[in-house]
Amino acid sequence: MGIDFYTMGQRIRKLRQQKNLTQEQLAELLDFSGRGYVSRVENGTAVMGLQTLASLAEGLGKPVSYLIDGAMTAQATYLYPELAEAVRPLSQQHRKAVVRLAESLAEAEQQNTRERDDC
Repeated sequence: MGIDFYTMGQRIRKLRQQKNLTQEQLAELLDFSGRGYVSRVENGTAVMGLQTLASLAEGLGKPVSYLIDGAMTAQATYLYPELAEAVRPLSQQHRKAVVRLAESLAEAEQQNTRERDDC
């Protein structure tokens, strides 16, 4: 199991906006280093520790369980936000090449699994 930090980050962003706080204000409130970290949390690119998660929940007036509810996923979906961010600057042609590469890798993995199962 993994954690979908993107889903959790979107929930955090929504709560921050409901409280009419800027990213900078939330960072100040929680004694974070700056709005850049809050931005990474909201975009799902920052991996948070338990203390940070607890601080965010307290600062936003919600229990930790509210922030993580529905954010536990199969490990494969954990990388989706990272992958989307990595291919964003690529041309359409290069994005298609990445998809073909991923499909080839998945096919090879399935073949390897079948071969191991046959032994």
